Amino acid sequence: MNDVAFIVATLILFFINGLPFQRWSSLRAREQLLAAPVIGSCVLSVSTTILYVFGFSPTIAVVLVSVASATLVAFRLSLGWTGAVFNNVRFRSVDFVTTACFAVVLSAVVLPHIVGRENFAVFQANPFDTFNYLSMAVGYATHSYNELPNPNLSDNATLLQAAAALFARPTVSILYAGIYRILGTDFLSHAYDFLGALQINLFFSFLYLTRSLFSTRSTATTVASGSFAIGFFGQHLFDINSWSELLAVPMAIVLLVEFTRLLTLVGTRAGQSSATCYRLGEYGKRSCRQPSAVQRSLPQDLSIPTRKLHRYLSSPVAARFCQRS
Repeated sequence: MNDVAFIVATLILFFINGLPFQRWSSLRAREQLLAAPVIGSCVLSVSTTILYVFGFSPTIAVVLVSVASATLVAFRLSLGWTGAVFNNVRFRSVDFVTTACFAVVLSAVVLPHIVGRENFAVFQANPFDTFNYLSMAVGYATHSYNELPNPNLSDNATLLQAAAALFARPTVSILYAGIYRILGTDFLSHAYDFLGALQINLFFSFLYLTRSLFSTRSTATTVASGSFAIGFFGQHLFDINSWSELLAVPMAIVLLVEFTRLLTLVGTRAGQSSATCYRLGEYGKRSCRQPSAVQRSLPQDLSIPTRKLHRYLSSPVAARFCQRS
């Protein structure tokens, strides 16, 4: 049961850190919230790594960023009670298909650890990368950024691995070093569960993509997303203990959706947008033959960073730059 609790708590932590970057007044707010755990993992991993470089321990960094995100969420909720945020949000019913599929994905992820315990978790398929990432996590949890390059620590293999990877790909280990000390008991017991949370992010990100493409086929998109997360590709990433890729692939999928929406907006302003782009941008209900309707106002279902980037690309400066290019 501790394994399930750790995975769910990690996803909640991701969700809280991703909420401040969502448009809550969207007409499709439920679909927008699917990307919150993925965006939250991105926010936590980047900010935790930066704070670690500036001398904060990973645990303190995770706490600080999470408290800041929770404060922003609470502030936006306080505005919501007055009708300033939740004007168009309607959660009329629970999406039982999505909930059931999430339960299936969660069970498929956590059951091998419950049955096989730590021996299975460590020696599952690629113990070499497991020991590498765990050594990095222990090193970052116990030593600061300035302490690791110390030559006096070279006789410790664990710290040597952490120091060697400090300028390569330390982000996912720094994130785990901060999370396991908050939610778990030790670094070995919950490494598998941490990867399980990242694998479930594959489910959320792919569901976010497919719901944007096929908004009227909720059952099919949910089943396809579950298959993607626990099918060959998702399970292969998990089995070879590719921590960094498990963290990065969901971010890439969500970024693809947001970037395509941005291209749709820019193309629409120029009158050059296809029906497929409209669908991926979630504008299918507004006829693709009427781009002027989109030109009059910025869609409400875009994330905040995408809206800001769109405003810049729509500016005269960006237009002159594109003409020169």
